[in-house]
Amino acid sequence: MANWNPEQIRYGNGVKNRLAERPDAAGMENGQIHMMNTGDNLDRQSRKAGEAVGIRAEEMKSNPEVQQQSAEWWEAFKMSPNSAPWTQARMQNQASQLGMV
Repeated sequence: MANWNPEQIRYGNGVKNRLAERPDAAGMENGQIHMMNTGDNLDRQSRKAGEAVGIRAEEMKSNPEVQQQSAEWWEAFKMSPNSAPWTQARMQNQASQLGMV
């Protein structure tokens, strides 16, 4: 049976924690990239978007440049492999709202 020194174990656990992967998420706002670690957000009970959603919605309604950027993003997203399941679910939702299903 190995004799492990408790101090070495604490040191090793500290190194392991420092080297643990913490992927960052990047977001763009007003042309600037903001990095944010998503780990803290996922640990919270509530991840409400807050007032920023209303501000963004108002900006999209009133600013033609933002509308154009959103339209360009949507067109690029539709070409990505990730868009197929999302688009299918969106179409099914629209059809059910119109009573077509």
